[in-house]
Amino acid sequence: MNNKRLFAIVGSVLFAGLSVYYATPVFAPQIEEPARTPFWEVTVEPNLNSPTVFNTTLNKSTIKDAIRTFGNRLSLSIFEEKGKLTLEGYFRETLAGGLSGRVAFTPEKDEALFRELISNLEPHKRSTSERTIYDLPKEMQAKVEHLKVTSLAFIPLAVQVKEEDILRNFGPTDYIFDDKRNSITHYLYPAIGVDATLDRSGSKASYIQYSPLESYHERIIEPLLQNKSIIKREVKRDKTDSAESFESAQ
Repeated sequence: MNNKRLFAIVGSVLFAGLSVYYATPVFAPQIEEPARTPFWEVTVEPNLNSPTVFNTTLNKSTIKDAIRTFGNRLSLSIFEEKGKLTLEGYFRETLAGGLSGRVAFTPEKDEALFRELISNLEPHKRSTSERTIYDLPKEMQAKVEHLKVTSLAFIPLAVQVKEEDILRNFGPTDYIFDDKRNSITHYLYPAIGVDATLDRSGSKASYIQYSPLESYHERIIEPLLQNKSIIKREVKRDKTDSAESFESAQ
């Protein structure tokens, strides 16, 4: 999932507080099988080489599975850009690991299906000259529920995630990247497919992005390395500390 697009999705989200208490949405979504583990509890399916978080295994769990876990407040949109079609999903409000939040995800691509769906839809007014957006009405969502989820991002709403929270829960990493243009920082954990992206100023929502290990370099690392405004932070570490291996994902 493109980081710029994800920030556009969550840019209006405001943090509700600084505490780490469990919080519930004002109007609780209908959730059949709620995820009870926190966002930092990630396991990797060895056969799939994909992380599992919130009851969801990337490249295995379907959109229908995600609805059971994250609830019924789902928005789905097809984006047409440079002749290519992609589908993106967004749970506007959910409970995951005891925390209220929002979840954005991308499923596998099915160009023929997407073409069929947009043939019956009008472009949304959010469309631009470079990108056309088609929102899927609720009655059409069942046609894509079989597609597998390939990436996922969790946006906490009721807590402000800080650097110490990331390093304490995910562990130390030598691969921290700061954006010189703003207060955005990426904490990379290639072995579990995690990119924890924090906004230290609090003006934008921080989020945790989960990607399959085989595409982690392409999705996460390459865009960071190619961005000249992003620099790798020099991490001073005690010799006894062990850190995530960045090279293993290349």
